Amino acid sequence: MAFFIPGRSFSQTAITDSLKRTINPDFVYSIVDIPAKHPKGKEARIRFVEKNVDAGIGSKKGAPVGTYKIRIVCIINANGKIIVMVPETHEGYGMEKEMMRVLKELPTFKPAMKNGIAVKSKIFFPVIFMSRAVN
Repeated sequence: MAFFIPGRSFSQTAITDSLKRTINPDFVYSIVDIPAKHPKGKEARIRFVEKNVDAGIGSKKGAPVGTYKIRIVCIINANGKIIVMVPETHEGYGMEKEMMRVLKELPTFKPAMKNGIAVKSKIFFPVIFMSRAVN
């Protein structure tokens, strides 16, 4: 296939090659064509977290009764591995640490894609912990 502009023509290959050269392998992309994802999909990722997280960690560590929304930002490399995890919230009581422990156990992701190339990307994991009174 070719693209025509008066006086010039470009092949699909030339355009694709040009787009690939614009990818910086050291850059962490927030905007991608296809986001990084769990190999079995979002629902499988959610089930994995639900199964493996200690939902009562806040209560065990003395958190006041209530709802705690935490958020962990992760950088996924071009091979699909989580290479950086940083809590964006600081609720404490072991909740962010517990979520990061579980995230370390996730399988390798399908990496994000930009211009047909696997790239580093940023993804967010929001989780809600509920602390209840301990009897």
